[in-house]
Amino acid sequence: MGGLIILVLLVIGGIIAFIGDRIGMKVGKKRLTLFGIRPRYTSMIITIFTGIVIVAASVVILSIVSEDVRMALFHMEEIKEALATSESRYLESQRLLSEAEALLNEQQVRVELLRLEVEAKTEELSLVEKQRNDAMTELEAVRHEWTVAMEELEEVHNAYLEAKTALVNTEERLVFERERVETLKAASEMIQATLQELQQREAMLEARIVDLFEQYQALYDAYQRFSEQMRYGHFIFTTNEIVYAQVIEGGKGYDAAQQDLVEFLLNANKIALNRGARIEGKDDYALVLLSEEHFDQVVRILGNESGHYVVRAMSYGNTVMGEPLVIWFDLKPRQKVFDKGAVIASVTVTDAQNIEDIILALLRQVNELAIVKGMITDSEGRVGQTTGEEFFEAIAAVREAEGEVIVNAVARHETWNTGKLQIGFEVIVTEGTE
Repeated sequence: MGGLIILVLLVIGGIIAFIGDRIGMKVGKKRLTLFGIRPRYTSMIITIFTGIVIVAASVVILSIVSEDVRMALFHMEEIKEALATSESRYLESQRLLSEAEALLNEQQVRVELLRLEVEAKTEELSLVEKQRNDAMTELEAVRHEWTVAMEELEEVHNAYLEAKTALVNTEERLVFERERVETLKAASEMIQATLQELQQREAMLEARIVDLFEQYQALYDAYQRFSEQMRYGHFIFTTNEIVYAQVIEGGKGYDAAQQDLVEFLLNANKIALNRGARIEGKDDYALVLLSEEHFDQVVRILGNESGHYVVRAMSYGNTVMGEPLVIWFDLKPRQKVFDKGAVIASVTVTDAQNIEDIILALLRQVNELAIVKGMITDSEGRVGQTTGEEFFEAIAAVREAEGEVIVNAVARHETWNTGKLQIGFEVIVTEGTE
């Protein structure tokens, strides 16, 4: 269709140009004039008019044949307005998306606060229930004592009546029994008052239990709702993940150790902020200590015990974007973890086709074992190091064996947990391999 249109334009343009040329030649030969001007300029005007006719004819034909050309020529402003409206709607959608993400982060922080409040209310409910049980035990004891006192009072009263009727006792005995009766009456009244106080206390405790249970139920329901939202959240830190690690010298005193640990926390705080952790209302802080006692205990160990220590900030639980990161300290003294030439991990290779992936997996296993032994990690959580030359030499040795081999990852030097682990490889051909 496009080729046909171009062909038609070429033919019509050629015809119009030919006609214009013929008219110009005739005008030139006959030396005709237009509007009284010279024949030369008349010929030029006819040539210009011929070009205008060609362009106009091309535009008219294209407009008739192509709807896109008509839209571009006559509806350009409408197209611009539609583009502007679309761009405005896109910017509004971006704004709404940002607000939704901010609301999600706020809800995730509220989930953690509600969870902590639920735990506190649960502990308080257990304490109140224990107090109620103790009060019930005390109430039963008082009731028993009151019953015994009433029985004794009744016995004394009966004895008094018998003594009065029989007139066998002396006046002193009568006075003694009367005083005893009065004493027992006072004791009975005191026990009765204590019983009433315990009953009131029991009623208050029961009301408190009901109130705490209602609060607990409300908090638990809110916690369940927000937990459903958090299930689809992205964890920026997982439980017991190493946030930051550093070697700190001990034995310098409490104040120096406290300063070292504060600087350690500032470095860990930067990492947590870069990963997206935040404390609500404090944009420059992301860390929350598990407890002040834990911090003080670590400071005392570092201040009093000489030597070097590997200090690691560990994530206490799974943490999502926008919520605080709760950490605890893992403290390990300097100690040897590998002898020179010690085999750290090994793998049996039967097919050298994927040997690169197998050796990389072996290095990851070495890294995990070294972390378990308490070695210092770098900013990316890595421990072991090897050279590219040794890596490729191990690959080449496995491929040359052309059979089943054992690849051992060994320590190149004596290694302490405060230093770096240099990893080498041993390729051992198993028996029966040609």
